[in-house]
Amino acid sequence: MQICTYVKDQGPRVGIVSDGRVFDAGFDGDMIALITRWPQVRTAVETAAAGVAGTPLSKVRLLAPVPRP
Repeated sequence: MQICTYVKDQGPRVGIVSDGRVFDAGFDGDMIALITRWPQVRTAVETAAAGVAGTPLSKVRLLAPVPRP
């Protein structure tokens, strides 16, 4: 599983990259918050792509994964 930050209608979102597609991780927060809360949100993030079409990676604008390194 690869995790990214990308632009969606409502602004930057954390996403999952799999099989050339980006799936919204279903997490309301940035990558730093995701890393901080990983033990609590891991299962939800890992299953976020199940049953969802996702967006082709070529149609997504990727951002720096961590907004404030």
